[in-house]
Amino acid sequence: ANGGSGANGVGGGGAGGMIYASCTSNLFSGAITAYGGGGANWAGAGTIYFRTNTTGQSLLIVDNGGHRGTNTALASANNFILRNGATAFQTYPPQTISSLLITSNAWLVANTATGNNYPGIVNLTVTGNATIQAGGGILTDASGSPQNTGTGHGYGAGITPYYPCGGAGHGGYGAFGISNSIQVPVGITFDSTTAPATVGSGGGGYQPISIGGSGGGYVRLIVNGTLQLDGSISANGGNG
Repeated sequence: ANGGSGANGVGGGGAGGMIYASCTSNLFSGAITAYGGGGANWAGAGTIYFRTNTTGQSLLIVDNGGHRGTNTALASANNFILRNGATAFQTYPPQTISSLLITSNAWLVANTATGNNYPGIVNLTVTGNATIQAGGGILTDASGSPQNTGTGHGYGAGITPYYPCGGAGHGGYGAFGISNSIQVPVGITFDSTTAPATVGSGGGGYQPISIGGSGGGYVRLIVNGTLQLDGSISANGGNG
């Protein structure tokens, strides 16, 4: 159920489709694919969903054939595999699953779509094992609050010639911006260091001269089995 390629190298690729297979047992030896199509930009992968009737276990695979795709929504399943360029996000966090495998060149990211109810959040409980291979990971960088917003946001000042701005606070205070010996207010500390529950605040900005960076997202990962982390988990703030 692969997406089609865009024409003449300037059309965008079509998104991968969806495959659903429910069976008592299987003897799979062929290929089952739902890649995004190529073109000016590669499209997002579709989804491949397997369900075993005897156990009720389900497996959701997002695979983009080695090409970095756009966000694919993760539906409800017991087990997740992200691989070969797949980039996916949780539709309705928090979620509880049995196992998670993120291979090299695959990413679980925060949903940053306008109007969604879970901005910047990855919240996942894994009752079994979670494996994140080198070159893949959980990525929520700069997916938190935009400039001048959030509980600990920074501030901007219309002071020439530099229009200084202060950094945002979260686990610690932001840094002062200084111009003409005037200090610009900065973001305060908030939230909890041991049980964080909110995304990072945005840095100070004064448009259109100074643009503040967005805060980092929020990752809550509970693994009841073994967490093997050879890749990365990040929630870094964005640069101004």
